[in-house]
Amino acid sequence: MAKRSDKEIRDEEILDLRSVMDLPRGRRLIRRLLSGCGIFLSVMRPRTGVRPEDLPLFNGAQRDIGLWIMDEAQTAHPVGYEKMNSEAAAQNLMERESDNPHTSDGRLS
Repeated sequence: MAKRSDKEIRDEEILDLRSVMDLPRGRRLIRRLLSGCGIFLSVMRPRTGVRPEDLPLFNGAQRDIGLWIMDEAQTAHPVGYEKMNSEAAAQNLMERESDNPHTSDGRLS
């Protein structure tokens, strides 16, 4: 088998991620990975099992991985990435509303 070029390898990586981002289940997985990496959180946030002096290194490394995943997802499927965020926002809103039994005017629903 002939050695594949870097471009062929990259094109295949993009197609793989695009196929993941095409599916609701795949978008939920990517969103969960991004959330777990704490890309929008402080690197100084406490973590179980991590010494305080190691927090910036540990959390920073996780954050870097999350930023890489985010960049890959945006590159592979910009529309799917935006759809993922919209779906997550809608899910969060539904969960908040189900936690609060009052309507917007203060009456019980």
